[in-house]
Amino acid sequence: MSPTQPAGGFQRVVKPAASMITLCTMSAGLSTSNLPRTDVFQRLRSDAPLEERLAISYQRARAIAAQYALSLDDVLNLTPKFWDLHMDNIVTLDSAAATLLAIQYNLAAGTLAPFAKARPELRPLMDDILKFDVS
Repeated sequence: MSPTQPAGGFQRVVKPAASMITLCTMSAGLSTSNLPRTDVFQRLRSDAPLEERLAISYQRARAIAAQYALSLDDVLNLTPKFWDLHMDNIVTLDSAAATLLAIQYNLAAGTLAPFAKARPELRPLMDDILKFDVS
């Protein structure tokens, strides 16, 4: 048995350092791999005030939401794209942003979606929720 071949026959995979996390999604054409290189995903000062950390988390959540551009159908039918958003490794970079996304799409959009499908006057609000224009 070699150092990369532990018991049980599974090959050991050496992971890159935490700062080199590889981000991927499962839906064709979707990727958030560019986001960690953007200004909004850069590390904050350790003494950043709560208001600044919260504002950054909202900006990060909006950036992730923009990459996925979920639709009413995605929320109503819990499509693979919907689940990919929740399982994307990007959420490990900011748990507050992940929580905001979960609230936005599961609670707000998930509650309104069945009604918005049948009531056209709710569609503008639903669209704003899906685009993270309201939160």
